[in-house]
Amino acid sequence: VTAKDFQQGAAITSPDELISGKLAGVSVTSNGGQPGAAATVRIRGLSSLNGNNDPLYVIDGVPLQSLFTPPPNSTSTIPGVSDPLSLINPNDIESITVLKDASAAAIYGSRASSGVILITTKKGRGGAPKFNFNTQLGGSVIAREESVLSTTQLTDYVKTNGSPSYVALLGGTSTNWQNQIYQTGVISNTNLSMTGALNNMKGVLNSLPYSVSVGYLDQAGILKTDNLQRTTATIRLNPSLFDNHLKIDINANGSHANTRFANQAAIGAAAAFDPTQSVYDKGSVFGGYFEWTLNDTTPNPNATRNPVALLNQYNSTSIANRLFGNVQLDYSLHFLPDLHVNLNLGLDESKGQGNVNVPGDAAQQWSTTTNHGENYKYQGTNDNTVLEFKLSYVKDIPGINSNINAIAGYGYYNNLGTTYNYAHFDSKGDTIPGTAPLYSTTINENTLLSYFGRLIYTYDNKYILTASLRSEEHTSELQSLRH
Repeated sequence: VTAKDFQQGAAITSPDELISGKLAGVSVTSNGGQPGAAATVRIRGLSSLNGNNDPLYVIDGVPLQSLFTPPPNSTSTIPGVSDPLSLINPNDIESITVLKDASAAAIYGSRASSGVILITTKKGRGGAPKFNFNTQLGGSVIAREESVLSTTQLTDYVKTNGSPSYVALLGGTSTNWQNQIYQTGVISNTNLSMTGALNNMKGVLNSLPYSVSVGYLDQAGILKTDNLQRTTATIRLNPSLFDNHLKIDINANGSHANTRFANQAAIGAAAAFDPTQSVYDKGSVFGGYFEWTLNDTTPNPNATRNPVALLNQYNSTSIANRLFGNVQLDYSLHFLPDLHVNLNLGLDESKGQGNVNVPGDAAQQWSTTTNHGENYKYQGTNDNTVLEFKLSYVKDIPGINSNINAIAGYGYYNNLGTTYNYAHFDSKGDTIPGTAPLYSTTINENTLLSYFGRLIYTYDNKYILTASLRSEEHTSELQSLRH
């Protein structure tokens, strides 16, 4: 699928959303309306009942993978990010190719058992510099609210069926709690790019195509206090030397994201909370919010918490940075131009950190003692290194109406994940019982060595014989450190 056929819209924040509904057999299902939320991608159904069914993503020849376990309260391998792919600007993508067959598995190994998604970013084009600027403004709203009893319906039901003590609990206001927590999520997406090439250069350098782009996304969620701000920058250089015998592809992609996560518990609470009660209570010790209590100071443990308080008294923010790219050299031998030598050196480095703070007067984090509230931080880093060396040979043999396509290579892939574990504290600074980590740092390193080869013989452009071979060696080391 190329850029002209991608899904369009300001709300497209992740590359996998570009191909939603565009490829037969490829299912892209959103996991929620949260800004930057991950999508579930399945290629021709499930590949394993118990294993990982996510495809392998390869961007400009760099496999993106993370094998270490994410820290608590994180659903991705980059702490503080709902979806690692959301740190990639979809506006920089030129095409997406989806594979799922034996040949793909032979080249990419066991990681490709659930399919491969090849992402190619935009390259520089020949000619004078060309600028492209686009900005989009959009909005998102909740598709429908949960059907619940109105204030009048609930009041009539309680007065008809309830005891006097239950009737006495009814409030005197009318509150639509779902209206209180939802909003129109405004989205702005701005991108600026420049492409061109430096040609007619003297010496060994024949031409230097280039592509540079910057982008900024600001997305507010339909659930209040949800927000994602992402800044991206990319540069791609494609010089060719020695009469185009040596082609070099240099890619660098950087992103910075600031996220605030809303308390998802407010969604269920808004559908269940009593509509006869008001949002605020002047005499409340819970930050001024109305809450059900056993007495004047203790929250009722069996009652639903105030949905607005769940949002406003919960502050979860994160900062994530990601840098990935590669340098790829392809050399066509002068004495044997059908034989290409290819070297690919790539990296994918990320760091995520965040804080969660619930104040001491919030009923959502209330203990039976005088110590209330909760605050803690989390942090993790992920470093991927890729080295691939390949020999490829493509030759037409007109005399026997045949074509030979052969490839042999070696791959080294190293993943180093570090998770920093921290205790949780209450509003007085005391450690909350049961939250102190056993180990302050967890290091998980995985290394994959692979050797692969493939031969494709084609006769008369009709009959094709393919043979593939791959051998893998995987090592893993886990360290837990105390300080």
